[in-house]
Amino acid sequence: MSIFHETTSAAIISYFPECKAAADFLKVFDKWWNISNSRTRYNTNNHIGNAAELGDKKPKFLRCLADWVENWKSKALPNCERFTLTENTCSALKRTLRCSANLIEDLLSEEYMFER
Repeated sequence: MSIFHETTSAAIISYFPECKAAADFLKVFDKWWNISNSRTRYNTNNHIGNAAELGDKKPKFLRCLADWVENWKSKALPNCERFTLTENTCSALKRTLRCSANLIEDLLSEEYMFER
């Protein structure tokens, strides 16, 4: 998923400052990718890459992203299918984001600890 890497959005901002919306879009998906793929309890390079902890607002971010995807899909312009998600992809992404948020909260409430 290197297209969503933070360096891609940084390059867009540097070379195409008029495309800030595209860079912001990529930043959101980079954040989701980092949250969903944490490999260590504490990531010294990026706190978003940490394993989830109580009170870190990662579940809230995931739910907000699901809401954003839903709104984005509902506001897609007619005749612009190339620039939106299919119904199946949109539904799966929203469900995955919301389920991940619920799972994080459930595991943390049961005092699950990240171990590698």
